[in-house]
Amino acid sequence: MKTDSQILAFHMDPERFSEISAICEKLGLICRNIPEKEDTVPLGLLCHLPMQRPGPLPEGGDLPLSEEMLLLCCVPGTVMDRFLKELRRCRMTVSLKAVLTETNVLWNARILQHQIRQEAGRIAPLL
Repeated sequence: MKTDSQILAFHMDPERFSEISAICEKLGLICRNIPEKEDTVPLGLLCHLPMQRPGPLPEGGDLPLSEEMLLLCCVPGTVMDRFLKELRRCRMTVSLKAVLTETNVLWNARILQHQIRQEAGRIAPLL
């Protein structure tokens, strides 16, 4: 099954989403603004991937999203680099960004946000 490269935006106001969507369009990417009611849907389903039964999930899915987040789904490395470069050129800051992986495909947006924050907390003292 071919899956199109796409970027999912979470907890994003319409004006910011429009700006990011314009960047995506230039790069041939699909950009979707995910409504809050879908924060608990597995990321793989949101990306239209065939899903398997979920196993144990990490903690962190109980709190609603509190900041903007982008999820890059099936985006080739060169296109991802161009997208991130274009965000910087336009001075668009989205602090939480992630790539869909085999590890997080069964998570939902709330778990992903929690895990990104935890990882940032572990890395910050090393910088």
